[in-house]
Amino acid sequence: MRDRERMRRAHGGRDDKAEPEEKAVDRMSEVWTNVCDTGSEINGLKSAVGLSAEEQAAADALLDVFNATHASNMEKRRYYDGSATVRDLGINVIPDTVSVSVSCDWARKAVTSVAERSRFEGFRLSDGTRSAELDAIVLDSKLKSRYRRSLNGELVHGCMCAAVGRMGNTAVVRFHSAEQSAMIWDVGNDRLGSGLVVADARRTEWSPNIAVPVKVNMHLPGKVVEFVRLDAERWAAESHGTPLSVPMMVAFAYNADDDQPLGHSRVSKFVRDVSDEFMRVFEYMSVSGALNSAPQKFLLGLTEDNFNAFAKDKRGHYIGSWILATLDEEGHRPEIGQLPQNSPQPYIDTIRMLATLFSGATGVPVNSLGIIQDNPSSAQAIAASREDICVAADDLNDSNGESLRDVALMAMAVANNQTVDELPVELRGAEAQFAPVLY
Repeated sequence: MRDRERMRRAHGGRDDKAEPEEKAVDRMSEVWTNVCDTGSEINGLKSAVGLSAEEQAAADALLDVFNATHASNMEKRRYYDGSATVRDLGINVIPDTVSVSVSCDWARKAVTSVAERSRFEGFRLSDGTRSAELDAIVLDSKLKSRYRRSLNGELVHGCMCAAVGRMGNTAVVRFHSAEQSAMIWDVGNDRLGSGLVVADARRTEWSPNIAVPVKVNMHLPGKVVEFVRLDAERWAAESHGTPLSVPMMVAFAYNADDDQPLGHSRVSKFVRDVSDEFMRVFEYMSVSGALNSAPQKFLLGLTEDNFNAFAKDKRGHYIGSWILATLDEEGHRPEIGQLPQNSPQPYIDTIRMLATLFSGATGVPVNSLGIIQDNPSSAQAIAASREDICVAADDLNDSNGESLRDVALMAMAVANNQTVDELPVELRGAEAQFAPVLY
């Protein structure tokens, strides 16, 4: 139990329910927006009517995981979206009245540079042929586009999941992001032990302005527990059996290891820290540039009348005006000068250094971050600079290919109402195919 708690990781969740007798179409995948506090909205699952003691314990554990990781998931999403704000170091020389709009999309680049190189093309059997049944599942579930659409979320949070269910006489597959789900890893069996996904969200009588979760599915070995929201506080639960002895939910994990079997995020703490530093430097440079547009001038030796004239309209003497001054009482001319302006070069050098550090940590070429090198790179040098990204994409395709195979076998078993072991040998040899990773 202690190992299980240690290996617990949250992630997954987003659109439709995935039980064998699924009758509703997927609506949430097209309308969901992260506009509500999902954690507080689904905590009522703990007291849902119709739960057995075993299901109650599983729901409590999954909600604990969800609540423990939700804030971190949302923070990573903010960096990916470019909506993270500048963090104050405690030494702020910029007045509070000064407002500079600063954002950084480097975290997005760390994600998309890998995601755009993972192109799922379908399944092939062990003999190199295709299965009409598998092709139909891929087409009906829009598996290619849904995989591509969900892949960025996997890299942002470290993992995502896919839930398999039935719609009519066929199986359907829905991908779920980490922001609307939770998963617990079964260490002993080295597979997903249980999972919880927000299956539907919409505006309701008690929430007319914000879409809130109204359906949640909990995937356990051999069954799916469907939670339906009755009102703002109450939930009802109903259990549905499945033909499989494992949860009908598959985890997709990026760069997983034994300590974190549900993967690592591309938006790591280092990526977030470098993004923070970039935004601070850019803010300082913006303020410095604004000050340089109106450099400080000084005038010495003015008469009292000249001084009073300048004091009344300091800004009026910058553009399209003359500076007129008479000699002082002793016949000396006033001294007019300008303080030296700050150079933007130190800021540029700092941004270049940050880009280099970011590139070293993520494998994203410096040129892709908008940093132009003094000497143009050769084709070989450009290809070499992308090698780390391509290796990461190959590794992603390998791990996700195994997960997609599990999804395919599970979907065929659900469609035929049988176990995976009962499938024909040629179908059990199905493999996911990806387009070659391009440099």
